[in-house]
Amino acid sequence: MFLYSFLVMTSYSIVKPLTRAQFINDLGADNLPWALLGAGGLIGAIMQVYTRLVSHVPAKSVIPVTLLGMTVLLAGFWVLFQT
Repeated sequence: MFLYSFLVMTSYSIVKPLTRAQFINDLGADNLPWALLGAGGLIGAIMQVYTRLVSHVPAKSVIPVTLLGMTVLLAGFWVLFQT
């Protein structure tokens, strides 16, 4: 578990500055707060939809159903990035 947490935090620490630099390079530093505000709003909307969908699933099935959904999304993105 420690190794997993370490790898997740390391990946985040590497990816975050890269994405911010790319955004600033493409759209300018003045628009960064709007991007963060938009990301927060989008995440909030996604969590509302997720909460409503999960409320219809039995409690013991929430994790397997969520993992299945994440697997489908990851496979879909993998296919999209291959083309």
